[in-house]
Amino acid sequence: MGRPHTVRIPVHGFVDFDDWERDFINHPVFQRLRRIRQLAFSEHVYPGSTHSRFEHSIGVMHVATRLFDAVCPRSPHLKGWDREKQERARRFVRLAALLHDVGHGPFSHGAEEFAPIRENGDKLTHEDYSAALIQHEMQDVFDNRAQNTYGITGEEIADFYLGHSTLGDPNLMAMRELVESQLDADRMDYLLRDAHHCGVPYGRFDLDRIVDTLLFVQIDEAPRLAVTHNGWHSAEQLILARLMMFTGVYFHKTRIACDRHAGKCLGSFLQSQNLDTLPDPRSPEGRKSFLQLDDWGVYKWMLDNQSLTDVDALLFHRQDRRIEATSESPTQGELDRFTGQESCLLDAKIDCWSESAHKAWYKKDDPAQLFVQLDSKPAQPLSEVSSIVHGLKPVDQRMLFVPLNELESAKEVLGNPKGNSR
Repeated sequence: MGRPHTVRIPVHGFVDFDDWERDFINHPVFQRLRRIRQLAFSEHVYPGSTHSRFEHSIGVMHVATRLFDAVCPRSPHLKGWDREKQERARRFVRLAALLHDVGHGPFSHGAEEFAPIRENGDKLTHEDYSAALIQHEMQDVFDNRAQNTYGITGEEIADFYLGHSTLGDPNLMAMRELVESQLDADRMDYLLRDAHHCGVPYGRFDLDRIVDTLLFVQIDEAPRLAVTHNGWHSAEQLILARLMMFTGVYFHKTRIACDRHAGKCLGSFLQSQNLDTLPDPRSPEGRKSFLQLDDWGVYKWMLDNQSLTDVDALLFHRQDRRIEATSESPTQGELDRFTGQESCLLDAKIDCWSESAHKAWYKKDDPAQLFVQLDSKPAQPLSEVSSIVHGLKPVDQRMLFVPLNELESAKEVLGNPKGNSR
């Protein structure tokens, strides 16, 4: 694999990579991730959460490699792989994991609101941006035949990333579940990494146990990701950790308010650049323009436009405040009451807005659902084996926000004079 290099990152410690992988890491497309924060403006709640997509992506490569090295020896259904094919697949998975986030725009997921529209009316996603950048803008690294000894192409990585079954190797397509599934390396890294930087304990789970019990099983003549009965509860732990991180961090009321301000700032910034949307990655000019966009550029624009309300909110912690909220799984009565409260504020000429925090923690009908291998019995879906996973309800919480300078007036309208906002 060439001469080894090592970096040290939080959570995993030392991570190794070779000369060719270093060329990808040093490429301007990947280096741009140093300037894209993983959690946007979550630092308004958790001051330590200023880590980047750069750090996360290296972590995902490390976790994906651990998963790959673990599943191959204990997965008899991965037939037809000699040593060379397996080593090529290992290199392939490492690159797919490393490059999976290169298509994120400023403020990470917040930028997708401004993505161009496809022909079918859907918006492009950051996955589409990643695939385009991998296939076209990083071609110079793939073309290094001296180091690319397995002939891996950017087109193959892009198709793998988007789930296109064009690779002709069902075993390799099965490995996509290590990178994109309900128990993938991306999810494993961001839960542990975000919990570490936020300083919270509830995003943690037993990664070592999952690695020690992961394998592929044959389901409907296709390899599918599974854990043995010894890893069943560790998989549950990961799903519960995700639930806790969403409700405690990603759906925190201050984070949601800051995301709204950030979206408005990004929209104004794009207008200042004479753009209605993010540059389109389907053209060379669009990809070149997109690569010039990062958090740093928008921050600079914000410093030059501090008089704007949304900029002021983010620079000086004067974000909108949540005045009311339903429970995480509201009844129809709660929803009706919430709608009435919103109408009361609007009737009183108080500026307000509502947001829905919606998330399903485990999708039982997902094609990439996890299986459990119970001794010599046929593998079963985790949702059928685990009463915890089977009983999980999605969150569908509604939150009502008002500007900081109208908070007291809103409390009076809603009969909450002491400020007991939820």
